[in-house]
Amino acid sequence: MICKEPDCQESASVKGLCSYHYGRQWREQTKDNERRKARETKESVEKRRAQRRARYAVAGKPYYEKEKKERPYCFLARKHGVTEEVIESFDTGFCAICGEPCHLNTGRAGAHLDHCHETGIIRGALCRKHNIHIGALEALIRAGLLETALEYLRCSRKANTDE
Repeated sequence: MICKEPDCQESASVKGLCSYHYGRQWREQTKDNERRKARETKESVEKRRAQRRARYAVAGKPYYEKEKKERPYCFLARKHGVTEEVIESFDTGFCAICGEPCHLNTGRAGAHLDHCHETGIIRGALCRKHNIHIGALEALIRAGLLETALEYLRCSRKANTDE
């Protein structure tokens, strides 16, 4: 049997089409389905956002700005399962390690709430740099490699000073 497409002399394999034309037809149908799904998803997301904005709008401001100003520790409190007062008590305005000024409610560049990932206990507010370093140290301690890492640093320091 030969492919149904005009000017094609290849043998038909699926639904009367050669593998080239069947693949082409399948890709076109898939693209149309994906476009339709993406359009429906985008529309439904926009509809939900509009409903949420209408529900929380106060004095023409979006709901998240109002919540952000009135309850700056709300997200962290929900994330860590404590009250906003507990979170506020950790926000001293400075990193607990280096003393650099930073606040918990100022976004990505602000302080980070350091906590134990195993127990969930909050240890304090740290600047971004020290939060990353403490996380790496915690991983070394859990793996039992802290002493090895310290010895490595001591040896490399000796090697550099001997030269």
